[in-house]
Amino acid sequence: MSDTPINVFGRSVDAAGIARVVENGLDGATLQAEGTGFIVTVAPKRRLRRAAGREVTVNVRLDYFEDAAGQRQVLGMSNFVRSNMGGPGIAYVLSAIPELRVAVAFMAKPPVAPEPHDELFQLALAVAAAANGFVLSIEHGQVWSGDGRLLASTELAQPVVSSAPVDDQDPDDDFAPDPPPVDRVIRRLLVLTAVAARGLAEAEGRYLNEARTGILGWVGGLDLDDELEPAERRLITAAAGEVLSMDQVTASWRTEGAAVLAWAVGLLELSRHDVPIDPVDLSRVIGFPDVSTTSSLIAPLSLKAPEELGALADRLFAVHWRLREHSLRPRSMNFAEFARTAWFGPLDIDGVPVLDNDLAVVDLPLMDADASDVAVATSVVMERHLAANWLREGGIYSETDTST
Repeated sequence: MSDTPINVFGRSVDAAGIARVVENGLDGATLQAEGTGFIVTVAPKRRLRRAAGREVTVNVRLDYFEDAAGQRQVLGMSNFVRSNMGGPGIAYVLSAIPELRVAVAFMAKPPVAPEPHDELFQLALAVAAAANGFVLSIEHGQVWSGDGRLLASTELAQPVVSSAPVDDQDPDDDFAPDPPPVDRVIRRLLVLTAVAARGLAEAEGRYLNEARTGILGWVGGLDLDDELEPAERRLITAAAGEVLSMDQVTASWRTEGAAVLAWAVGLLELSRHDVPIDPVDLSRVIGFPDVSTTSSLIAPLSLKAPEELGALADRLFAVHWRLREHSLRPRSMNFAEFARTAWFGPLDIDGVPVLDNDLAVVDLPLMDADASDVAVATSVVMERHLAANWLREGGIYSETDTST
């Protein structure tokens, strides 16, 4: 079987109907129910009219997005598309992702090729149309609609220009870093926590009025209004249930930036680059949502040394670069050697997990890692890179540069 399936994601909850579309498109297929989903298979020994004799397994799953891990996949997919792709249908894809309910994985040997002559790919398009969704290939960096239109692609993203970290820039540049003092770091940490909490609450869809009231009370009680950026203020003051799906996604990922700032003032240890921070841990270390607890916890805090903050930013730059490079040109590389010899390096990967000389994601070399795990790691690293660069540069948080 191919290790890099082509996936269909859709908003339909009719798993049986979708499975029948797959079954009808494969001569000699066997359909088997599994939990709330189905598995459709074809044996390689049979000569098939549509599958060209290939070994095929198609998994139709309704439980893919249901639990906390599934929600992380939604957020990771959204950030992957938003950060690494461009194209005429990018807005449609981003608006559809938070509403996804069914996942269909096409695994075949030989693998599915995203080309008109590949009948399995044509079947995937038909499934996307039936599922009210789209076809996604992380390996090829492309998203297609059910009628075969290319919606988004990594090739249509803005070009990546590798650059050195901020400390190595020409001192005559117009940009002058202004690192934030500890009181500003703490206030930004609290704002990011509030924003993430509102996004997570809206995504969960329960106790929305209570969540809104509690978050606004916490922000007001800590006098954070002047730290709120306009978009952040609109989000936390929005009526219950009125936060747009994409704003929920963006806000929820601010947990990772908040974690970096919490680390910077000694409140929290950062997890690996491929392990999202648990929002419960973040809330606990800052006393959210109790104003008096938060006030007592933040009073004695101090900022780590600039050298330690800079080292984190350098490592995140290196990991972000590798993940971004992989999204555009997926292939194995000797990342350890590249880090030592890069023209814009050397890159600091001290303590970064490496396997077979390449970046490790969920205990596998990057090329062998599951695409969904890579997407989650990319989102984690992008948000942390933003926070680490802001600690170096100051200014407006959301406008902090994270180019690689």
